[in-house]
Formats: sequence, structure tokens, C-alpha cells
Amino acid sequence: MRPMSPKAKELAQRLIESETHTGPDSFLLIFEKLRTALTSLVGNAGVEALFSRAFALAKVEVAWLGRGSIGAEGTLNRLREVAFSQSPEQLLRGHAELLNQFMGLLITFIGEDLTVQIIQDAWIDSLPLPQNLSTEEISE
Repeated sequence: MRPMSPKAKELAQRLIESETHTGPDSFLLIFEKLRTALTSLVGNAGVEALFSRAFALAKVEVAWLGRGSIGAEGTLNRLREVAFSQSPEQLLRGHAELLNQFMGLLITFIGEDLTVQIIQDAWIDSLPLPQNLSTEEISE
């Protein structure tokens, strides 16, 4: 998997910031929106496989994620409970890493254009994306 470009990381950060009012549940809300948007494209099993791989990659970078696990059907076993014990900074770092990994995998498998379109569609009302965000800038 190629590293995400700075613009892709910025987009991931904007997604996290759009849900920060929910605290430790922010990633759960983001993941559910992504799951809903992606299921018709890759199916439940595809979404779960992407998330499981993203989780495996992210927990190497952020230790507290390793105290959670992915269960059947992509359930986040203990991740919510572990998230509540984190500082706001650690929580943000973990959620950002998990989303960065997920988006990086998604860009790798379905391409930049489709990834951006899916994110725009899923957050159309709550995440105004900059007009000058081109897909060439999303992934290196």
C-alpha cells in the first residue's frame, strides 16, 4: 500500500473532526457511514475485510488500539470501552490512524476518484469539501 498523500490525510482529518462532538464514538459513526456507502460496491464481507486489515495496520502504530479487537461481522469488540479510557489526544490519534489506514486501502483497491466520490456522498450534508481538492492530490 502506498503512503497517503498529505491531502488524503487532510481529508481523513476532516472526517474525524466532523464527528468529534461524539467523543469516543466518533470512529464508530464514521465507520458506519463508510460501511453504508461501500456495501453496495464491495459487499459486507469486503467492507469487513478492509476494516480488519486497516485495524491490523493501525494497531501497530497506536498501541491502545491493540487492546480492542475485530469480531464477527466487523464488530469492534472492546474498542469502544478502551476508547473511553484514552485522553482526547490519544483518542484522536488512534481514530486518525485507523481512518488513514482504511482510506489508504480503499484508495489502493478502488482508486482515488471513487474513494473521494464515496466520501463526498456519505458526508454531503456535514462535510463541505474544498472546491480545489483534486483527486490527483489525494494519493501520491
